[in-house]
Amino acid sequence: MRCLRPARDKRRFLTFRLVLVHTIWYVLSIGMAHKIAKLMLEHAGTFLERAEAIRTALSLGMPLHEIEEYLDWLDATRGPIPDSPDEDSNAED
Repeated sequence: MRCLRPARDKRRFLTFRLVLVHTIWYVLSIGMAHKIAKLMLEHAGTFLERAEAIRTALSLGMPLHEIEEYLDWLDATRGPIPDSPDEDSNAED
């Protein structure tokens, strides 16, 4: 009976380790997906690109409220995106 105990403890440890590794992988993959989604949202230069970036962020699993918060923050720090490409050239003239 005594020799079976270390094997059972080792099995329990390996199960715990497997669960821990999978949890860490899951958290890191979600974090990476959110970073990719934020990069896409940040680099969307037009309304249509932003709409596509929002759809992509949603498909990557980013919650809508986080997308809205990030877009609000982007607009506050750099200003809203122009409605048309001509708007940028008119502002410079």
